[in-house]
Parts: sequence; C-alpha cells; structure tokens
Amino acid sequence: GQWVGLMQGLGASAGNDPGQVQQALQLAVQLSWNDNAEEVQETIRVFESIEPGETRIGADELETMARKWVKRDAHAAFDKLEGAAMPRRNEMNGVDNAWSPPVLVDVGTTAIENAPPPKFLIPHWLPVGLLTLFAGHGGSSKSMLSLVLCVLLATGRAAHGRPTGAKVPVIYYSAEDAAAAVQYRLRKIATHMRIGPDEWAQTLTVFDATATDATLWHAPDSRGGAARDGAARTFLEREVRERQAQLLVIDNASDTFDGNEVVRREVTQFTKSLVCMVTGQGCAVLLLAHLNRQGAQGNGEEYSGSTAWHNAARARWSIKQVDALAPGNLLLELHQSTHGRP
Repeated sequence: GQWVGLMQGLGASAGNDPGQVQQALQLAVQLSWNDNAEEVQETIRVFESIEPGETRIGADELETMARKWVKRDAHAAFDKLEGAAMPRRNEMNGVDNAWSPPVLVDVGTTAIENAPPPKFLIPHWLPVGLLTLFAGHGGSSKSMLSLVLCVLLATGRAAHGRPTGAKVPVIYYSAEDAAAAVQYRLRKIATHMRIGPDEWAQTLTVFDATATDATLWHAPDSRGGAARDGAARTFLEREVRERQAQLLVIDNASDTFDGNEVVRREVTQFTKSLVCMVTGQGCAVLLLAHLNRQGAQGNGEEYSGSTAWHNAARARWSIKQVDALAPGNLLLELHQSTHGRP
C-alpha cells in the first residue's frame, strides 16, 4: 500500500506518466528500503501533502534523485522533495505562501521633497490606483449613474468637477446585469446627452459576465484551502493592462466576492486584490456595493456586511432616495476621501 501511494503521489505531483516515474525510482526503493526506511517513509508523507499538478519534476531529475538514494545520499534527494512539498504544507498549516516582507520607505530629504501629490481621476472623488466604494440600495440607479460616469470620461466630457479633456479608456465589468440591460441604459444616456455611441466606441469597453463565473476572489474553503483569485480577475487584470484603462468599474461586489461579507479578513483580502490588479497602471477602481437596510433608509451610511468595507476604500460614495413621493430625487454623497479634501 505504501509503494502504491508513493508512486501515485509522485506521478501526480511530477506531472509525468506514473509508469515513467515508477521506472525512475524503482531501483532506488528496492535497494534502499532496508537501509533508508526512515527516509522512504518520510518521502511518502511528503508526497501525500502535494496536490496533483502542483509541482513539475522531470523524469531525468527523478532518476538522478533515485541514484542519489542508491549512493546513500538520501538527504540530498529528500531536501529536493521537501522543497517541492513546502507550498502545500504551508497551505495546510495556514501559512501564506504569497507573503512578502513590508517595503522599506525612503524618508530622506530628496524623497520627501519630491513626493508627488495624490492623483485623482475626478478631484477628491475618484483616486487613481486606489479603491472607491459606491453603495446604494437595490434600484437606486447606482449602475445607471456609474455608466453615465463612464460615458462622460470615455468621451472627454466634464464630470463632477473634472474639466473637459482627453478621452479616458474605461472598462465596465457587469456581473449583475446582462448585455441587453447595459445596452439599453447606454441608449438612454446617448439620447439624453445627445451624443452618438461612436464617440465612446474606442474608449468604453463593457464586459457582460452574467453568463460565466464572474468571481474575482474566492475565500478559503471549509477544508482549509487557501484563498485564491478567480480566473475572471486574471482576465480583467490583462484587459486593464492591454487597454491601458484609467477607470475600472466593477458591478458589483456581491457577484464578484466569493466570501462572507461580515468577515473582516475576507473583505480586506478581496479589496486588496482589486487594488493589486491595477497597481502601476494609473487606473482607478470603482466597486459598486449595497447599503444595509439602515443606510438605505437614510439613517446611516453603513455598507452591507463588515465595517472592513469602510476601511478598505480610500473614497466612499452613497446614493439614496431623499423623497418617497419623488422617486427621481436622489442624493449622491461623498462620505470619505482619504487623500482628498483635508
């Protein structure tokens, strides 16, 4: 049973044909079992901790390791196997493989005197390279208003204090509404603003993610697996880079966040993942989210879930209905602008 387990684990983790792996190590195990029983037993435990496809060890390298065993150099071979298994062991023990030490900040005279001011896509409202959270009750027109903002920027028009200027490349990632709904909203915007879609055809990109897995981040599963980015995040990161987008709108959090909205750590990791997606691209991220019941009724500004939603964003907006008798009367508020007005 141990022999079969070793061969199956080794074959799966090496990404090679199990028969080839067996041939490469058979001689070593046969000759070394009695003298190196402890090492062989430990090797079995190592490979049991490696998931299929996690590492790629070539057949030639496996054979070299086998011959090291024959030469009683079991430790050299085991060290290699241990290194291959370490990421999986860390994951099983709750250690973050992606952790890196914090960056040392230069606080010398030259660095401080040349420190640039924060950049905004819209003064005070929409910081570049950071996350802005835009929340509202369902049906409060936050999706429509976000599209209006996209059109204004994509056509170079003035927007909430931003002067008329060059057209801005924009990506709108729709995980809640399908293409037909987005197209109809854009039709209404074009009619109201008296502009043609050709004005934004080269600068506004819309992705309909309603028929696919729109998840950008997955929380750890119940079996103890590590948190991971979704395939959609990799796709979006590439699109931001290739299209040189300066604004990424994600509609919305509930359809792209596969985690518990009341768990602070999960919310923080998700929002940090969004910011990392645009790091160095000169792009702002606008994430649409829902207000909780109290906030939606105008009695507060609380977002649905953990207060970590507040802390993660560098700017926070909300949109609310201010008059029940006049549904079209909406209030757009800026609750926080960390790098904006003092």
